[in-house]
This record gives sequence, structure tokens and C-alpha cells, in this order.
Amino acid sequence: FALLLWTSVAFAQGGTLSGKVTDSGGEAVPGANVVLAGEALPAGKTGTVTGSEGGFRLEGLPAGAYRLSVTHIGYRDLVRDGVGIVAGGELDLELALEAEIIFLDQNIVTASRRQEKILDAPASVSVIEAREIRDRPALSVAEHIRDLPAVDYSQTGLAQSNIVVRGFNNIFSGALLTLTDNRIARVPSLRVNVYNFIPVTNDDIERIEVVLGPGAALYGPNSSGGVMHIITHSPFTSLGTNVNFGLGERSVRKVGMRHAGLAGEKLGYKISGQYYTGTDWEYADPAEAAARAADPTIRARDFDLERKSAEVRLDYKATDNMTAVFAAGYNSADNIELTGLGAGLTQGWTSGYYQARLLWGDWFAQVFQNWSDAGDTFLLRSG
Repeated sequence: FALLLWTSVAFAQGGTLSGKVTDSGGEAVPGANVVLAGEALPAGKTGTVTGSEGGFRLEGLPAGAYRLSVTHIGYRDLVRDGVGIVAGGELDLELALEAEIIFLDQNIVTASRRQEKILDAPASVSVIEAREIRDRPALSVAEHIRDLPAVDYSQTGLAQSNIVVRGFNNIFSGALLTLTDNRIARVPSLRVNVYNFIPVTNDDIERIEVVLGPGAALYGPNSSGGVMHIITHSPFTSLGTNVNFGLGERSVRKVGMRHAGLAGEKLGYKISGQYYTGTDWEYADPAEAAARAADPTIRARDFDLERKSAEVRLDYKATDNMTAVFAAGYNSADNIELTGLGAGLTQGWTSGYYQARLLWGDWFAQVFQNWSDAGDTFLLRSG
């Protein structure tokens, strides 16, 4: 009797934590793990599991501040610090979990030009998913793969870079075959990869697949140095509006926007764009100074960079297994670009593309045109 009396008194002095766990739509989440951790607890932590209605209750908690974590497969972990428990009081919480995609075995298309499991691909393939891309505020799409195995990344400016995955890096490299939604994305007139000319925004990238091996058997010449494939979201699976702003060192100012919607049940559309400015790293090239001394009409370096880009896409879903895609993009850039003949001052360089794709069952067809206009661009060592 004395033991029962002492236990009841102890519980009367302890606090209670109760609540309900739901998903983002307000539906109850049964079977979620609720763990409360704190120094005031004898074992350091205690916990329970939510019931069929998503409810939970922890009693006899010593007064103090705790760390509450709620986990469940298929949802992002929810963690709250500073959960206060008062002796003899009860704290009731409403907790909402956010759904999360689980990549058990990723599907890829770049290694064999057909959909397959990443473990079944006949090549070494690395994949960067949309969540990782959104978390990195990059000025160029190349920055997303810089830390992958076998990737040699060379940054040549604030937003300029070169990438190879087989062999040695080089200025103005075109060794890595770069695709965007199956379209060759290099500059057509120079056949080199200029990644800050690709008019794609972070919010619009679904994933980036990098094949670390030769791809000539599937993609023809100029693909022996590997393949990087940038795959963007379909408007049918990514509805909504995203707007982002960024500030950074070197006077970087960046704004981006993406909107996707539906016009009926069969037609989806999306538009995206971005704009940024900044100040590149200063460098005085003696060869450029000598050239200007010989010819005063040659302009000096301009370290202020600017970029504007936009894309529009329409998806028409005629049947469940037949979709037509129409897309167009535009990019304008002012920056310093390093070449094998010294630095070039990119002034009003515009580029873009038009693309039409048809997906019908296992059949795929496309037609595209890439165009480029160098504007007033010139080499700083020769004019």
C-alpha cells in the first residue's frame, strides 16, 4: 500500500505530454515513434508509439526542457527542442509530419537510353536528386556534380567552370557530353560546354544523372568522356509556384521563379526564369595590358557579370501512354570566359533552343534546334 501511495504521489507531481500526430493533409498517422529526451529523465529518454487515431500520451515526466522527436517511415523526421514540462501540468501538442519520397532503388535512363534500375545499369552512374539540388544555391548547374566520385571540377570564375569525368581537365572543355531532357546542351557554334549558358533553374531540375564511362555506342561521337543528363520536372507532377532570392559575396544578387499548372486534364504548362549579377575575381593579365598598349581600341576587362534566362514548356497528354512535349529556352550572359587563347569578354552572348518530343509507349522521338549569337564578345588579348 505504501509503495502504491508513493507511486501515485510521484505521478501527481510529474508532468504529462500528450498530443496527436497527423500528416500534412490532417490525416492521423498511427505507429509513429515519439521519443522525448532530456537530462531530467532517469534513462535519458522515454517514448511511445501513436495509436490508431494518431494520439500519444507520456505521464510522470519530471519538470524541465526536453527534445521531442517524431519519426515514421515515409515522412521526414520532426524534431522540436525546448519542449517544456511543468510539474503537475499537461502539455498537449498537434504535430504534423511532412511526406518524404524513399529512394529504395532509383530508376535511371541515361546509361542505356531506357528506364532501368540503377543497380542494373551497365555502367557506373551517379544521381543527384531534386532535394540536394534545391539545398545548394548554385549559380551554375555544374556545381551540383562537383563532389561526385571521378568528377574533375575546375572553377574558372564566379559562375564559370569546366568539368570532365574521364581524363584530364582543360580550358573550354567539351569532353563531357551534356544533355538536358535528351537535348544536346553544349554551345553549337563552339561545341564546348558552357554550363552557365544552360537556361535551367534549380527548382525545375528533377535529377541529374552522370554516367562515368564512354557513351559512344549509345550517343555517337563526342561522348567518350562520359555523359551528364539534366532531367527537368514535368508540369503534371510538379504543380505550384516557387520564388527564391539570394544574396552572397562578390555582390551576388540572385532571383529565380518557377510556375507549373494545368489547363484541363490533358495539357500541362510551366515557365521558369532566373536573373543574377555579381562581381568576378579581379586579375590583371600582362598580355592583355600589352595588347591594349599596342591597340588602344581594345577594351579592358569588365568584372561585372550578369545573366538572364527563361524557359517555357507545354506537355500534352493525349492518352495514358502518349505524351507530346514542346519546350523553348533563352539565355543571355555577360561575363569573362577563359579559353585556350586567353580570356574572352562575353558581351551580350545570347543562346537558346526549341525542342519537340514525343513519347508513345516504349517509343521516343525528338527534334530540336540550338542557336547561339556571340554578340559583341571578343578575346581580350587580341581584340
